[in-house]
Amino acid sequence: MSYTALRDIETCPLRWALRHGEYAGVWTGKGYPSAPAGATIAGHVVHVALERIVRAVGAVRHELPNAHAAGNADPMVLVVDALRSLGGISAVLNIVVRETIGEREMNPRLWPRATEIAAELQRQVPALRPRVQQFLNRVDLSRLRPGRDPGGAHVSGRANSEVRANSEVRPLAPGVYAEVPLVDAGLGWYGKADLLRVGGGTGDADDAILDFKTGQPKPDHAFQLRIYALLWARDARRNPAGRRARKLTVLYGDAAVEIPAPHSDRDLDGVAQELGERTEHARAAVEHHPPLARPSCEACEWCDVRHMCPAYWEPSTRAAITSSADRLRHRIDAGVQILQQQGTWSWVARVREVGALSDEISEGARVLLRARPHDEHFGALIRAGAQMRVVGAQFVTASEESGGLPVLSLTRSTEAFVIRDRCSGE
Repeated sequence: MSYTALRDIETCPLRWALRHGEYAGVWTGKGYPSAPAGATIAGHVVHVALERIVRAVGAVRHELPNAHAAGNADPMVLVVDALRSLGGISAVLNIVVRETIGEREMNPRLWPRATEIAAELQRQVPALRPRVQQFLNRVDLSRLRPGRDPGGAHVSGRANSEVRANSEVRPLAPGVYAEVPLVDAGLGWYGKADLLRVGGGTGDADDAILDFKTGQPKPDHAFQLRIYALLWARDARRNPAGRRARKLTVLYGDAAVEIPAPHSDRDLDGVAQELGERTEHARAAVEHHPPLARPSCEACEWCDVRHMCPAYWEPSTRAAITSSADRLRHRIDAGVQILQQQGTWSWVARVREVGALSDEISEGARVLLRARPHDEHFGALIRAGAQMRVVGAQFVTASEESGGLPVLSLTRSTEAFVIRDRCSGE
């Protein structure tokens, strides 16, 4: 179990199960293909670029002529030398953007927009660059070790976590390490610390864990760091002496937040007990047949499998949670029957069902679906007679120009899924 898996299961067991099912008829990848959310991909790009730069700093320090030079090196000089070897922050970001899109090119939810998303990310590089710089300015990398796990396995965010966790490793010597797998075999938990500092000497006051966050602060980030403190204390391979992390830090782009560390036996046992209980409940929830659905505004807003979720499309769910979804006005999820093509890039449709977070249309209403000019993806996908679920459309009030029909504008972030294609008989 990991922090991410526990958080996802507790938020909605059914969402987790839908994401992790088998979909051989959709693609050859693992689980259900994820949605290409631009903000999420941008955050990923920043995080990967930061990892790459930090590893390069470790390599630069490792190449210094002797231990004395390494121990007294100016950390900013190390960063500058590392960036010079990589071509600069912008160059790293551009490379990571290309690699990120390339890694997802087989994702059927991304490829219709791959070129467009890549171009948008490239345009964002000037804005992403200072975000990376902010993180680098707040981190002391003077004692950074080379970016390899002590067992010799390269530490990479894209590598298989379980392979890294179970490979032969050795105890960590004093220093700073990037992307460190942490395992509590007895508890059955795995984590990865962005930066782990192992103190020198016999004391353990200098041990510290730092985690980078490219998004907004969330209350559960503090618990994630406490989990990492537990895993570090109980990782028998990397930390056989059972050293304790005394300092936990969540580093956001504009702030560093210190988290009280659970360093006593009683504190660590308390975290372990909570993890054990929550893990047991989470596993029971996903093993339930069917897995339990926990629809809410917070859970459903960014759910990328809500088009497959029966609970999300139930009228009773809409009635229960729509009152708290005012901030989502003008964004529509709807199941529609395509009645006819109106123009080259527009279609008249009848609303068959309404998603739980949508409150500006009703079942039975006639609407005009309108794609952007020359949007070949929707042009090829939408056919008269088809039943579809449209997710993330922009609502536009009816006007004379739209023939008196409210418009569901199909934007770059809109997705449409064919439920039944009557034209082909499928």
